[in-house]
Amino acid sequence: MKNLSIVIQGPFFCDGILQQSLIDNLAITRSSYPLSEIIISTWAVKPDLIRQLESAVKEWDVRLVYSPDPGTISFDDGDAKLKSNINRMIVSSLAGISEARNSIVIKIRSDSCLINDDAIQLIEKHLQQDDNLKREEGYSIFDRRVINCNLFARDARGYLPYLFHPGDIMLIGYKQDLLRLFDIDLANSDLFKICASKFFFSVMNFAPEQYIWVNCIKEKTGRMVFSGNAERTSELVSDSERYYVSNYIPYTAEQLGFEWSKHKDVYASKGLHSIYRYSDWLKLYNLYLFGVKIPLSASDRVHVLITQMMKGYFYIRTSLLKIPYVRHMAIKLFSKRC
Repeated sequence: MKNLSIVIQGPFFCDGILQQSLIDNLAITRSSYPLSEIIISTWAVKPDLIRQLESAVKEWDVRLVYSPDPGTISFDDGDAKLKSNINRMIVSSLAGISEARNSIVIKIRSDSCLINDDAIQLIEKHLQQDDNLKREEGYSIFDRRVINCNLFARDARGYLPYLFHPGDIMLIGYKQDLLRLFDIDLANSDLFKICASKFFFSVMNFAPEQYIWVNCIKEKTGRMVFSGNAERTSELVSDSERYYVSNYIPYTAEQLGFEWSKHKDVYASKGLHSIYRYSDWLKLYNLYLFGVKIPLSASDRVHVLITQMMKGYFYIRTSLLKIPYVRHMAIKLFSKRC
């Protein structure tokens, strides 16, 4: 697909060593989209490392964009240190998308790849043609809906009930809409805060996906629609759903030809039943746009049952994580590198 730009954002080195697996991801993506523009948006590392990267990717016909590394933000919770790479994602995503020469952009991470071109049919359906899907004007932030890989698109009523939490692992949309999403202020340590309810626990006032989306809405509307994970009301749940329905449409990684090995290797597909499926989106669409409530299917009933069972598990988990020693141990055990 010629009139398409693919932005691959993120690091290619870990501890000064070029990661061959990331070069392999690039090769797979190029083979799936031989005619598309590919932009690598990464950090301005040392000159010898830049030369090494440029040599490694030269056969794949890519453009390289280098940005100053904004670093991580951190927070000390007792003797445990919390870190987030959110500003790196914001900076590298915005820089890469800004350089795109085409009006439609796919944004992925350097540790993921596109294993086929199945996304093209969805691009044609939702972006290049009129899909005849209505939107609520008061909740529309983007000019057109953004196609959203649903791996981390959290269901506001699920067992990981983060509000205003679209997935950011893969996005497809018009350049101006993706620029709008990432053209926000960088985060600071206020991102971190212990937030807990009966079956919900987070060490972050905003998860990265929440921070980006809520601040994008703020840039457009002038309003902070959500103050963080300590806040939850039925009105906020409804607003979260309405903003999602009018600005995103979810598809699975398989439907998009997207592969992120870390989801299987590290996360073991955790949270699989806590995210929006297309059928969930369709129910919300009909409810908010037309006032029509679609009956639950057999698979929906199974989904509801799993959600209720998982809430029991998360009640126990939350109770344990409220204990500082347990929480500090968990942070140390599950903190990630590179």
